[in-house]
Amino acid sequence: MLKQNRRNLIQYARKKEAAELAEAKARLRQEQAAPPYESWNDFLRRHADQGDEAALAVLRSRKQSVELEDPSITPRPPALDNIKAEYAEKQVEVLADTDQSRKGKKTLLAYLRMEEVLKEEALRGLAVRPEDMTRSVDAKGAVVFTLPGGGKVRDTGKEVLFSGADELAAKVAEGYARKKWGTQLSVYKNCVRFELKHDYSLKSHKKYRDITR
Repeated sequence: MLKQNRRNLIQYARKKEAAELAEAKARLRQEQAAPPYESWNDFLRRHADQGDEAALAVLRSRKQSVELEDPSITPRPPALDNIKAEYAEKQVEVLADTDQSRKGKKTLLAYLRMEEVLKEEALRGLAVRPEDMTRSVDAKGAVVFTLPGGGKVRDTGKEVLFSGADELAAKVAEGYARKKWGTQLSVYKNCVRFELKHDYSLKSHKKYRDITR
């Protein structure tokens, strides 16, 4: 019980930190859009030099404090930062809700995760809204999302399954898995799993492919 409580507290603290960082990014992006116009890196450095702790936190959160910006890459729209901030805060609220059971929190977090994925993908041209899908929990406790056209995405906890012949389901499932676990993923047929860097059990299978994008 103590170990589980400690794990829950750590998860809450991390989500809270992520929410604060996402909110800071969204606010700073809006400020960056106003004159004087400058790159994201220059903007962050200038504000950090002026003592802005939020800008400093954003810089520290990046793999490198100074990144060379590739002009060929389309800048990330501020709306994406707003979505991340919105859902990071919602996740914190779920974790802080003492009236929800651990199982109930996991289900609600899965719902929020999928909503966030669909809203982010909508900015990239995916014509599927959260209200276009249905969601449920099956007899084994897996969270099931049914997309327009009948394709399904199923989160069992340890893996994310999707309708094998449905391209939309495959795309959404990979986005959902990245949102849940990051980029250390492997896909085999209609299954996405988390894979540690030192775990070669999945990589040994030629049909697995890493998701690094």
